[in-house]
Amino acid sequence: MEIDSLTLEEKVGQLFIVGFQGNKVTGKLMHLITYFNVGGIHYTKENVQHLKQLHKLSTYAQYFAQTKLPLFLAVTQRGGEHHTIDEGLTISPSQATIAKANNRLYTKQIAEVVAKELRSLGINMNFAPVLHGHNAESENFFGTNIDQVAKHGIATIKGYHKEDVCAVATLLPEVSAEQIETISLHDKTSELYPFFRAIKHDVSGIVVPASLFQTTSTKGYTEKLLQQTLRDRAGYEGLFITKINLDEANALHTVILAIEAGVDLIEMPTNYEKQITIISKVLEAVKTGKLKEEMIDRSVKRILTIKKKYNVGEIAPFDRDAFKRKRAGKLLDRLIERATVSN
Repeated sequence: MEIDSLTLEEKVGQLFIVGFQGNKVTGKLMHLITYFNVGGIHYTKENVQHLKQLHKLSTYAQYFAQTKLPLFLAVTQRGGEHHTIDEGLTISPSQATIAKANNRLYTKQIAEVVAKELRSLGINMNFAPVLHGHNAESENFFGTNIDQVAKHGIATIKGYHKEDVCAVATLLPEVSAEQIETISLHDKTSELYPFFRAIKHDVSGIVVPASLFQTTSTKGYTEKLLQQTLRDRAGYEGLFITKINLDEANALHTVILAIEAGVDLIEMPTNYEKQITIISKVLEAVKTGKLKEEMIDRSVKRILTIKKKYNVGEIAPFDRDAFKRKRAGKLLDRLIERATVSN
């Protein structure tokens, strides 16, 4: 997976992670993989029928991808009621329950269990943990204590990475321009603090809200936030990821602005015609000089580095015994009991 061996078409394709309809490799999905060289697939509930089917889907998808360009196969499996796969594997408690238990060893261990089972299905990326702090009083968050959010976020990231599942922290908060200029990387009251800590522990990806790229007027702000603050000051070498609403009239404009600001992966939900239009237009923008190829190269290098680091593309044969093991059940019982007592 060396960037020098890739064509421009292959490099541009790597910038996109797509959704699709159905629960098997369709002709449209195969076209996205083999012709447009997309970087990955984000599964939704629609794509999941049962565990063996999902493993088969992952295996076939990787088979059609070029050996040098394996696919990120992603889910959003955050625990509680927020997960792509509903049945057949260990479901983590919600982040709020994990925070109530307040045992970072348990946090890391449950993340390891989830990641190991996901990896048994061929899945190599999880859009978790959520690292919001302020005003985050729902089951989807680690609470409102910024330091606690950071600590449990780090433990979760370590658990995923130990089992070769890329952890994608979500969702980078919008802070004021003044904060960007003056913020300390060690300020435990800042909404960015959990992300600074996640960066220190090599989080694979960070989700950036698409709203930051919908107007040209925000360009200077986003460049300062992503490039100067997170890349240069915090030393982030992972992936910036944003999800685009393809139904919006300015979707292509948003994609172009996101790439210019330093986003590495663009997630495009299900809409085959619009997906291939966006990819083709971005390729055209690079060929005509509207987008600099050097920017594409920097993103692709990061993508290939992460894929190599976490052995993306490798899938073991299906093993039903890999799921919902007795050890995982005992860990869940201990974690929930501790959360109940602590509460």
